Amino acid sequence: VLIFAAREKAIREAIQFAEREKIRMILAEPRQAVSVAAELKAKNIPVILGPTMAAPLEEDDPYDRVATTPAELHKAGVKFAFGTFATSSSRNLPYQAANAVAYGLPYEEALKALTIYPAEIWGVAAEYGSIENGKWADLMVTDGDPLEVRTQVRQLYIKGKPVDLDNRHKRLYERYSSRPSSNAR
Repeated sequence: VLIFAAREKAIREAIQFAEREKIRMILAEPRQAVSVAAELKAKNIPVILGPTMAAPLEEDDPYDRVATTPAELHKAGVKFAFGTFATSSSRNLPYQAANAVAYGLPYEEALKALTIYPAEIWGVAAEYGSIENGKWADLMVTDGDPLEVRTQVRQLYIKGKPVDLDNRHKRLYERYSSRPSSNAR
């Protein structure tokens, strides 16, 4: 069961609920997960983090609390993945992971939190999350580091089939970037 709980009290109540009902719990968008990291690790409760480029939850939280949470959960041994919880910000998911790297999360862990860890958390790692024989061949080919903003996706394969990367935004960009500037004299 995916349970959304941001504050420490709500997280503790969610853990108690899951134990009482004997259900497997995945904790979503826990803004104060660091406060209960030892308990999450002890009970093997995975976490799906929200955006790392957000303001702190409480007025007196450190300014970088949200950005340092992934690194702190990693140090505590808590399995986590990055999530957006909104399609409008899904394109920024790699940059959320990159921000966590800038605040102490090892680079390899950031990549795993975008690939294999989500598959493990959802119980589908036998079919998804890594490039291995027998798994779905979802693959993204880029011209650089996938966590860098300037990197472009060159090819995309879903279930082993190429995906057409052409879209309206790309066509408009190409159309208007090739015309002469109105500022030219």
